[in-house]
Amino acid sequence: MLYQRQRRAGQTIVQDAEPTPTEQTMAAAAEPDGVELLDTLLRALSQHSAETGRALPALRGARLNKNNFDTSPAAARDRDPWPPRPRRRARYAAAMKIIDLEPGDARLTADLLPVLLELRPHLTEELFLSVLEEGRGQGLRFSAAYDADGACVGAAGWRIVATTSMVRRLYVDDLVTSAGARSGGVGHALLAHLEQHARAARCTALTLDSATQRTDAHRFYFRERMAVTAFSFEKPLL
Repeated sequence: MLYQRQRRAGQTIVQDAEPTPTEQTMAAAAEPDGVELLDTLLRALSQHSAETGRALPALRGARLNKNNFDTSPAAARDRDPWPPRPRRRARYAAAMKIIDLEPGDARLTADLLPVLLELRPHLTEELFLSVLEEGRGQGLRFSAAYDADGACVGAAGWRIVATTSMVRRLYVDDLVTSAGARSGGVGHALLAHLEQHARAARCTALTLDSATQRTDAHRFYFRERMAVTAFSFEKPLL
């Protein structure tokens, strides 16, 4: 029910046989997987809290839909422990250039790889070139974002994949902005660029995976109107 019933010890409270109109409206608007999504999001917040040593505030409530997750602190004086960073898209967006790098382009290793290493530190140039060679036949491509000074400030690895579930989708393997250019609109511009490719190829969706501990990235994806639609399962083999 929408309100709390109080009873004395041993007293039985009769529940209404039919839901109220308000309850029916709420049930109709509810997300089918809302409980699972809320559990995933709260677990991510809890893990971030444990890693940073910053306590979570007491919550009065939470609101969840497929694009956003909002919390309401128990007291007005409580502040969001991780307030959104100021948006400074104009810093890079006006003069940014995004280039799709073709196989064999020297900029793949000279410009893009140093940025990609911030996300994939295990890569070496030799391993990266090996992945490029094998991935080319699987549709793997890379796009690089350059600022007004010609420095590479963002990288995206992506491919268009045919699947039975979505028919055709654009999958983002890698999406990273260099540390000095974050919160400047680079990630937004790269996603918009990839969305144009997806629409031109008549894809039904643009999808990506994000590690559970990358809560800053999750907040960015929610702002970009992306939704948590599935769990990703992994079984290490090596």
